[in-house]
Amino acid sequence: MYRWLHKNAVTLQIKLLSKTQMILLPEDFKRYHEKEFSNYPLIRLTQKIILMLSNSGLFAVVNHRLGFWTNQNSGVLSNGIARFSLKLLYHLGRKISLVWGKVYIFEHTSIGPGLYISNKGGVIIGAKSIGNNCTIGSSVTIGLDVKNSNLSKIGNLVTICDNSLVYGGIIIGDGSMIREGSILSKSIPGNAVAQGNPARIIPNQSGSTL
Repeated sequence: MYRWLHKNAVTLQIKLLSKTQMILLPEDFKRYHEKEFSNYPLIRLTQKIILMLSNSGLFAVVNHRLGFWTNQNSGVLSNGIARFSLKLLYHLGRKISLVWGKVYIFEHTSIGPGLYISNKGGVIIGAKSIGNNCTIGSSVTIGLDVKNSNLSKIGNLVTICDNSLVYGGIIIGDGSMIREGSILSKSIPGNAVAQGNPARIIPNQSGSTL
């Protein structure tokens, strides 16, 4: 029994590490470390675990990657017990994220490396995809258009500030910023700054990450 468990655990670990979602984890840890603990080196595994457990946003991202990988690679997990265990672990982590961090991420959302979510919570992410190194503030909702069920696509280096709402099948271009308290329901190009209700592009300004 022990040999069977050990063999399957090693095989599963290799498969996990070989997939994109798991490879992205170092970038996630690096982003949180740079924003919140840049004065302290992040070398050991125990330090990374402490960082994850002290940041509800990072915990939600790491847990999402586990669930996303499990859903996308259920065929790879030939062992039913392993597949069930991973799904159970993911859903447990999802509950913890909701209660502890007040963060909900749609399980089929594709997320690039380095996503930073505010630890203040109140975040609902229902986008189709989110690019690299994006920043999402507190009390932000990214949802679907109820009429046609389309999901938003968010580019790279996009910042969505606190108390904002983004919804519908829109595209937010690379490097754009949605300022605090805005409601966006139309696509915007790259490097744009949008503000207001409804959000409109502010001329002669370019977006940047916080």
